[in-house]
Amino acid sequence: MRDAALLQPSNPIILHDLGLACLEVGRVPDAIAALQRAVASNPRYADAYFRLGIALEKLGNIGEAIAAYDRATKLLPSLAEAWFRAGALAYTLGHRDQAIGCFRRAAATGDRHSFGRLGKARALLAEDRNQEAEQVLRETLVADPRNAMAYDLLGNLLTEFGRFDEARACLKTGRQRPRNRLCLTWNCARHESHQKRSAL
Repeated sequence: MRDAALLQPSNPIILHDLGLACLEVGRVPDAIAALQRAVASNPRYADAYFRLGIALEKLGNIGEAIAAYDRATKLLPSLAEAWFRAGALAYTLGHRDQAIGCFRRAAATGDRHSFGRLGKARALLAEDRNQEAEQVLRETLVADPRNAMAYDLLGNLLTEFGRFDEARACLKTGRQRPRNRLCLTWNCARHESHQKRSAL
């Protein structure tokens, strides 16, 4: 991959793939450098902005990560995971209204199996509509029984309800579910062909 980047140093697809490869092996600064070059080569490459956001988030550069997710969602509004991640980061910074807005946008993408449903649940949780959030999380797990993040959210919510045995079982099940190393879900794969076309 690095050789391809040397041969074609301004090819955004190769730079994007190099950044992703670096992320997968934990070379986050190298990933950021490659992804920044990818978006400099093609400022309309939403997936590269999205992956840049993940890399920046891994380094704790929260503001920059939110900006990268914001750019990704401006270019590709249906990217539910970018909305969800931006909302989660905004929430950690105490920007509740911004977070709820991002979570609602994730829910509005139509992603009914993963980050769209999780976005709906997180928006409800942020609004203290916990029983509705529980229902959405349970529906998410019916649709996607391998969704580790839904188990985590539901387990934490059940703990708040004082339903400790259920919470423990949920959290244990969530830990047993496979987690994608980078949380790079089908949202990106679904848009990969679109992104590669727009990157050229």
